[in-house]
Formats: sequence, structure tokens, C-alpha cells
Amino acid sequence: MATFDFKTATPVTSGLTDSNYFFGAASQAAATPLIYQNVALRTYLLGTATSALSISAGKTLTITQSLTFSGTDSTTMTLPATSTTLAGVSIAQTFTADQALGSTNTLGWSTDLFLARDAANVLAVRNGTNAQTLRIYNTYSGAGANYERGVFSWVGNEFFIGTSNSGTGVARNMILAASGTAVITLQNNNTARWQVTGGGNFIAFADNTYDIGASGATRPRSVFAATSVVTPLVSVSASTTYTVAAAGPILKQGANGRVGTFVATGITPVVVSNTTVAVTDAIVISLNTVGGVIVTAPTVMTITAGVGFTVAAGSTDTSTYNYAIIKNAA
Repeated sequence: MATFDFKTATPVTSGLTDSNYFFGAASQAAATPLIYQNVALRTYLLGTATSALSISAGKTLTITQSLTFSGTDSTTMTLPATSTTLAGVSIAQTFTADQALGSTNTLGWSTDLFLARDAANVLAVRNGTNAQTLRIYNTYSGAGANYERGVFSWVGNEFFIGTSNSGTGVARNMILAASGTAVITLQNNNTARWQVTGGGNFIAFADNTYDIGASGATRPRSVFAATSVVTPLVSVSASTTYTVAAAGPILKQGANGRVGTFVATGITPVVVSNTTVAVTDAIVISLNTVGGVIVTAPTVMTITAGVGFTVAAGSTDTSTYNYAIIKNAA
């Protein structure tokens, strides 16, 4: 058999039993030299009489270990533009450059947990109709027997935000916070309902619209106020004891308040202006300062809703009296 010279550019053709060259190309101008061989040698090296290994001109292929390539015919693998270590699917990887997935691809673990792109700038944790949970740990030890963690989870078709612990883990507080003077808003049905203002006040988002508790059910037990409760109406049920400590209730005075004073002018009715009075109200009168001679107690003669009322006293009575208006909720 002839000696094959791989160092020269001219193919060595003498001594071959086939018309194909063992190395090089039939023309020196060929762009891609091929390894050719006679049938016996080609079969020995590449396995079949029709196999071929193509290496572009001026390129070097160095193999230092045994390799086995398998897969689908006619597929193309494109290597990076710079020298690198190829990643494997069954070994730990350390990536030193940014990586990107296609917009419709997911990153998954096993068959039950996936990160996906829902839309631009939207990251999703989803898996069909299976409820998902996100856990953020404060501590973790004992192969999961001991932990403190925050939880975002769907439980029984209700979304749960909270903390949990187990083993040596300690139950931890949870804080809902907004930076600076920003507000915290409670909303449902696309409508804001309640708000914690930047000054720390808890207010209804819309005036005179929402309640706390309900009549006869879901009522808060007690309300503690250090200064005052301001309301146009206090409704007390028949079975409720109304208790006022210390100085007692303080009612607003004046023409638009619930209490005030007037001076009797004998039998001539006194007109007392008050814009809050209604014909169904009870008006309580008490003595403030004696004037003249009191023969009979003053009496409410007329009530004009939203305007005021008139009071008549004895003919010699010029005393100063207090009055209080008690609203009738019915």
C-alpha cells in the first residue's frame, strides 16, 4: 500500500484501489478539504462506505478523550464565539455571563414547578390549575425540620400572606409598610375602601359609605378612644347599658348644637334658634340661674324643624334655663 503524506497540500493518490482520495481534495482550490479513503479504510475509520468527516481549510480538530456523538441526523450545533466550557445537563454549572430564555420558554424543576414570562416585565409562577406557593426563609436547618419563613400561597382558593414556623423556629411578626408618607390602601372589586394615611390615620376612602361591624353580628367587642368620638348620631339598643365615666357626655352647644341656654320672659314665648331640632325630638329643660319668681316650669310650645322652638314660662319668671335636645332615631 502507498504511503499517505498528510503534511503536503497535494493529495497522494497512487496506490489507492478506489478513485477517492484519502486526504485533501481533488482540486487545490477546493474550500473544504475532505478526508477520503478507499472503501476498506473508510469503512474501518467511519463505519460505513458513505460516511465522511468534513474540516474547513486551515482549521484544527483536537480530541484528547474518547467521545461518542449521538442524536438526530442533519442537526446543527453552533458553538460560542469565544473559548468556553460547555454546560452539561447533569452536572453543576456556574454561569459568568447573562443568560436569557425565549419569551415563551419556562424554567422548571421536575414536572410541578415553573417560572414563566406572562408578559413584558411580568414573572409568573404557574402550573396549570395547581395552586402555587412561594416561601421566603428567615432560618432553615435540620433538613427542613426547623424554620422561620414568610409565605405567599393559595390555600382553598384564598390567597394567604403570612408567616409560619416549625421546630426550633420562632413565630415572627409581620409588618405591612409604606415608605415615607405614602399611604396603605385596602381595596376590593377594583374600588379603594379603607386607607392608612401618611400621618397614621385609619380612614374610609369614601365619606359616609362603609361600616365597621354589622347589627347583631360580626360586631367589634369594644372601641377605646382617648379623646373623643365625633358622630351625628349614637344609637343604643334597648338591651344595652349606656355608661359614661368621669364628667359624663359633653354635647355641642350653640344654634347648631344639641344644648344651649335661653332666658325666660314671663308668659311671652321665647324663640330659641336651633338648626338641628326636629319635631320628633325630646327637649329637656333645667334651671341655670334664678330670675324673678318661678311659679311654673317653662314649657315647650312649638317646634319648627331645622329652625328652632319656642318656650313659655310663668308671668314673673326671668330665669336662665339650660336645654338639651335628644334625637329620636325612629
